[in-house]
Amino acid sequence: MARKRVTFLCTLGFLKLWHWVKYLIYHHLLVWFLLGIFFSFSILPALSQITIANSTAQPYFQQAAEFYQAEDFSQAAEYLERAAEMFRMEKKWEELAKTLTNLGRSRLILGQPQAALNIWAEAAQLYHELNQPEDVLNTQIYQIEALQALGRHQDAGTKIEYLENFLSSEFLDPSTKVRGLRVIGEVMRSSGNLEESEKKLKESLKIAERLQVNQEINQEISRTLASLGNTFSAKARRIRILQDDPTTKYDYFPWRCGQKSLPEEALEQYRQAINEYQEAIAKSPSQQTKTQIQLNELKLQVEIGQLDAERPLWSEVDLSQFSETSRPEVYAHIKLAKSLACLKAEYHEQASDNIPSWEDIETLVKKAVKDAQSLEDDQRTQSYALGDLAGLYEYWGWLWEKEQQTEQAKKYRKKSRGLTRRALNLAQSINASDITYQWQWQLARLWRAEGNRQKALESYELTAEAIDNFRQNTGAIAFNLRELNSDQNFYFRQNVEPAYRQLIELLLEPTPGKTQPSPAAIEKARRYFQKFQAAEIESLFICSLQGDKNRSSIDKFIEDKQLNAAAIYPIVLRDKIGVIINLPNAAEPLYYVSSERSNLLDYIDKQVIVLQDSAQPMSKVEESAQNLYQLLISPAQKKLASYFADSAEKILVFIPDSPLTSIPLAALHDGREFLIEKYAVVLSTGWLLKDSNPFEEVKLDSLIVAVEDPKSRKFDQLTSVGKEVKNIKDFLNKPRVFFDKEEIFTKQELEDDIDQSTYNLIHLATHGQFSSDLRNTLIIAAPGEEIEVNDLDGLLLSENRRNSQTLDLLVFSACQTASDDKRAALGIAGAAVKVGASSTLATLWSVDDRFTAEFMGRFYQELIEGNRSRVEALRITQKYFLDDRGVPGDGRMPFEWAPYTLVGDWR
Repeated sequence: MARKRVTFLCTLGFLKLWHWVKYLIYHHLLVWFLLGIFFSFSILPALSQITIANSTAQPYFQQAAEFYQAEDFSQAAEYLERAAEMFRMEKKWEELAKTLTNLGRSRLILGQPQAALNIWAEAAQLYHELNQPEDVLNTQIYQIEALQALGRHQDAGTKIEYLENFLSSEFLDPSTKVRGLRVIGEVMRSSGNLEESEKKLKESLKIAERLQVNQEINQEISRTLASLGNTFSAKARRIRILQDDPTTKYDYFPWRCGQKSLPEEALEQYRQAINEYQEAIAKSPSQQTKTQIQLNELKLQVEIGQLDAERPLWSEVDLSQFSETSRPEVYAHIKLAKSLACLKAEYHEQASDNIPSWEDIETLVKKAVKDAQSLEDDQRTQSYALGDLAGLYEYWGWLWEKEQQTEQAKKYRKKSRGLTRRALNLAQSINASDITYQWQWQLARLWRAEGNRQKALESYELTAEAIDNFRQNTGAIAFNLRELNSDQNFYFRQNVEPAYRQLIELLLEPTPGKTQPSPAAIEKARRYFQKFQAAEIESLFICSLQGDKNRSSIDKFIEDKQLNAAAIYPIVLRDKIGVIINLPNAAEPLYYVSSERSNLLDYIDKQVIVLQDSAQPMSKVEESAQNLYQLLISPAQKKLASYFADSAEKILVFIPDSPLTSIPLAALHDGREFLIEKYAVVLSTGWLLKDSNPFEEVKLDSLIVAVEDPKSRKFDQLTSVGKEVKNIKDFLNKPRVFFDKEEIFTKQELEDDIDQSTYNLIHLATHGQFSSDLRNTLIIAAPGEEIEVNDLDGLLLSENRRNSQTLDLLVFSACQTASDDKRAALGIAGAAVKVGASSTLATLWSVDDRFTAEFMGRFYQELIEGNRSRVEALRITQKYFLDDRGVPGDGRMPFEWAPYTLVGDWR
C-alpha cells in the first residue's frame, strides 16, 4: 500500500498531463462498454513526487490515496475536500491547486461533471496567480473533458480553440507544446475525431523532432508516435465496423481469434499503426515502454494475419521489464497470452522453437492471476485475471470439441466454469456490473456448449440484466452527456452485441420435439431484441432511449394510443431471418423464419442493388423485390390480410435489425403488386416520443433550407432545388426560407434564426449523407459549410424545443446512405434522435433532384391539402408515381419512389 500512496501522491503534481488524461479516458471508456481497454496500455512518463511536510492535510492525503486506489471515489473525494480546507487555512496555494485538480478528477469519475468543471476553474485561477502556465494548460484540458460530459460540445470546442492559441505562443516552452498537442490529439481521439487527432499528434511530433535530442525528448517522441499508432488503429477499427457481419456473432467469444479478411482500407491503417509503433520502439529509451508498444504491435500483427516471419516479434517481448507487480504488469501478461493464443492457433501444425506451447501460454495467464491476487484491495484486476484464465480454458474446450475429443472438451469447460464463478463473485462483491456481465456471458456460453439449455438461458438473461444495470448506473455520464469515443462502437460490436444475439437465438430455438418456440420465449426474444436495439442506438449516437422518460416503446405506443398497426421485427440470425409480428389485441405474437441461405447479408445486398439500379428492366427489379418479400413478409401475408380486412388504414411498422435498415420496404413485391399498394409502411427504432401528435393536430411553423450550390467537392449542384422550394412552400403556411440563390446565408445565421424560433417542421433540401459512423453522417447546412450529426442538435434544436416543443417532421430530401456501410440507414434514426424529431422523412439513396422536386410537392399536397397522416401521405405519393402520376401503365421504377422512407411517428 505504501507504493500505492506514492503513486497517488505523485499524480497530485499533474506535471505530466498525459497520464491523467489517459486515466480519465479509461474511465469514460469503461462507461461506454470499452471493456477491452484493460488490455491496451498507456505509455506513462515518470512523475515527480510531491512532498507534503508540516501540514495537517497529510493524513487526509493518505486516506484519499487508499480510497482512490480501491476505486472508492466518493470517499476519496471527501478526504480531498478536507485536505483542500486545510490548505486554504494554511494558505498553501500551490498544494491547494493540485488538490483541487485531483478532486475534480474524482468528481468527474463520480458522474458530477458540473462540480468537476467548477473545481477545475478554481484550480486554473490559482495556477494563473502562481504563474504556472503549464498547469493552467492542464486544467484547461480537464475542463474540456467536463464540458464534453455535460454535453456542452460547442463550449468544449471553444476551449480547444483557446488551447490551440495558447500553444501557439512563441514564449511557451516547446516541450509543453509537445505535450499539450499530444493531449489534444488524445482528446480528439476520445471524441471520435480521428482525423483531427492525427493532425494534432503529427504537429506534436514535428515540434518534438526539432528539439535538441536527449533522452527526455526521445521519450516524448516515442509517446507521440505510439499515440499516433493508436489513432491509426482506431481508424482501422472504424472502417471494420462498417462491414461488420452480425451473422458471425453467434459463435463469437473473446479468446477466439477474429477473421483476417479485412477491407484493404483498414489494412492500410493497421500497417500505418504498426509503422508508428516500430518507430516508437526505436526511439524509446525506456525498456518497459518498448515492451508495452511491442505488445500493441504484436496484437495488430496477429489481428490482421500479417506476422513478420523474419522478425518474430513475440520472441522479443520481455515482460521482465515490469520490475514490480502492478495492474499494467498483470494486463501485459494477459495481452501477450491472447496474442500468442491466436498465433498458436494459426501455426499449430508447424513445429518451431519460435512458436510458444499451449503450456507457455497457460503459464503467462496463471502468473497474471497470481500477481493480481498479490495486489491489495484490487478485486477488479483479480476478477479480470481469473476470468481470462477461464476464457483460455473455454477456448481449449472449443478447440478439443472441434477435434471431436468430447471428454477433453468437457474437462476444460468444467475448469472454466469454476474459475468463471470465482471471477463473477469478485466482480459482484464490488458491484462492477461492467465486468459482471462478461462472466455471466462466459458462463452462458459454457452451459450452452454443454447442452444445458436452461442454465445457459438463465446466465444469458443475467448477462442482459447486468448490461442494463451498467447502462442505468452510469447514465449520468453515458447518456446524452459524452461525445462518441472512437473505439466505443468497435467494443460494442465485439463485446455486447454477441451476448444479446446469442440470447435471442437461443430463445427462438424450438425445444426438443417442437417445431416452434413457445409464445413466452418469442415475447422474451422480442423484448431482448428491443433492449439490444436501444443499446445499439445509444452506443452509436450518444443518446438515451431506454432511459428517456419522454419516449415509449413501439408496442406500448400502439397500445396507449389504441392504434391499428402491426409491429414487425425482422432479426438477422445465423443464416436466415427470424420475424416476430405483434398485432394489437392478439393473444400471442406470430413468429416465422425464412429459408436458410449462406452469405445471407450479401444476398440481401445484391437484391437491394438491383432495386437501386436505374438500368435494370422491370422484370429483374420485380424478381429482386419478390426475393426480399419472401424473406420478410411472405409467411405472414394471409395473417396480415385477415387482420386488416376491415381496416381503413393498414399500417406496417418495421423495427428491423440494423443490417436490414437499408432495404426499401415500400418496394417489396408479392408477385402481383408492391407492398405500398396494400399497406402504408414506416420504419422505427422501436422507440417513439410520447408527446408526439397526429399531424392533423399540428399547427405548422415551417422552415425550408435549400442549398443549390454546396461548394463542396463531395456533392454536385442541385439544379432543381429552386423548383422544389416553389412546389412546397405554398403548402407550408408562409415558411421561413433560406435559399442560397435568393440570399447569402451562413450556418451561424441559420442557427441564430432557429434558436429564436418555434419551428415544428424543418425541410432540408440540401445534400447530405447518412452512416452508422457519425463522422460520415453529415449535411450541407449552408454553402461550403458541412455539419456532422453529432452537432446537428446544436443547429436544429432551438432553446424553445429543448424545453418543451416537439419537432413534428424533419425532412431530408436530398440525402443518401453511405454505400460501404451495412448499417448506414441507422444514421437517419440517429439524426431523428439527436434533434428530438417525432418523425423523419429521408431517402435511402440519391434521387434525381428534378424528380425530388416533383415528389416533395406531391407529398406536401397529400399531407396538408389532403389532411392525411404522414405515412398515408407518403404511401399515396409513392403510389401516384408508381402509377405514372395516376395514369395506369408501366409507371415509374422503384429506384425513384422507393427510397423515400418515413422513420418514427406515422400519424
